[in-house]
Amino acid sequence: MVVIVGAGISGLSLAWFLKEKNIPFKIIESESKAGGCIETVQSGNYLMEMGPNSLLLNEEQIDMLSKFGLKESLIKAEEVNKNRFIFKKGQYRKLPGSPPALLLNNFFSWKTKWAILREYRKKSKAASENESVADFFRRRFNNELVDYAVDPFVSGIYAGEPEQLLMRLTFSALAEAEKKHGSLIKGMIKEKKSTGRKSTYSFQKGLSELIHKLSEQIEIERDTRVLNIKKDQNGLILETSKGEIKAEKCIITIPSFSCADILQNGWPNTSEILRKVYYPPLCCVHNVYKRDKVQHPLDGFGGLNPRKEKQFASGSIWSSSIFPNRCDSDEVLITTFVGGSNAENKTKLSDKEILQEVHHELSKVYQISDKPVFQHLKRWNKAIPQYDEALAKVLAVIESLELDEIYICANWKGGVSVTDCISKAKKLADRLECNC
Repeated sequence: MVVIVGAGISGLSLAWFLKEKNIPFKIIESESKAGGCIETVQSGNYLMEMGPNSLLLNEEQIDMLSKFGLKESLIKAEEVNKNRFIFKKGQYRKLPGSPPALLLNNFFSWKTKWAILREYRKKSKAASENESVADFFRRRFNNELVDYAVDPFVSGIYAGEPEQLLMRLTFSALAEAEKKHGSLIKGMIKEKKSTGRKSTYSFQKGLSELIHKLSEQIEIERDTRVLNIKKDQNGLILETSKGEIKAEKCIITIPSFSCADILQNGWPNTSEILRKVYYPPLCCVHNVYKRDKVQHPLDGFGGLNPRKEKQFASGSIWSSSIFPNRCDSDEVLITTFVGGSNAENKTKLSDKEILQEVHHELSKVYQISDKPVFQHLKRWNKAIPQYDEALAKVLAVIESLELDEIYICANWKGGVSVTDCISKAKKLADRLECNC
């Protein structure tokens, strides 16, 4: 039997695929509720995401969700979500969304526009295995593009620093595009054609609807914490808070620090390396304002704040602009992020201080003339795994666990997004089917 440890999106989607293939499994979860970092909170008329905020899907992935029974509940983001804004020189400016627009827009200097033009014909060089995201884009373009495009997006997606994250792990598809096509821009254009256009989606009741739908179809053994895994001549034995569970194969989908705990006795060296993976703290702050008190049109996905601009928050998602059902029609809901690897100290402030600082900053940059009618704060003490050199060392050793029938299917290996996790689960289920 296959035992899956963890009922987040990785564990649940893997269980669904195994069920579809008639492969016997048991899924155990340490908490009373499933979902992991996917958490939607409904408070009155306000629908708020505490973790991932949306899904970026192509047609193939939409078909996959329809198999889960969710296609009817999918809602596509409003057209304005294609507009992305960056805070620069005291205001939010629209970031050009395509290579031609980058050249015609006044967002970047002529020096950077020339660097973009040259990149198309710039020969690729053999990069270091540990080349950072910042160094990669600096090599292909220049510092201004790193400061005002790469830095805010890396902070917004990974709560990380582009100087620390490794390009080959963080944006592996872009790194491969450069190798394959010689130019990052050329590769992006060709890869986009081959993979199909992606659009932004959510569900009527938020992303937790995905968790609820999968949980309805899968029997989960909840409130069961794995304490230790050991191996004997008959296979694996999971020692849990409710007794022992025997397994032929064990799939670990939990965070790396929790994985380290359950492997520390049987695989101490791997456990020690796993503990070094960095998860920075992050605060997710929701503010609701009356629409007529906000002068900014909020006509986009959101606004990101480069570190050079020295803002308190790393940026905000204009949630009600993307999905209007997030609040009443005469209000706006803004989701703001504070902290991350370059601003840990800000998460040490009290809830009251963070709420005040965020409101003060939003009032200034969005020209808001009144107090919020509603506020909510969620703390993640360990938010998103950083794809840095510490994680690279983990990935170099965990493949050996498969020799002992222990497999990893988690957001700290091969991509952090929800769709990444579902795709990885499907691939692993296919592999397990071949091995059965």
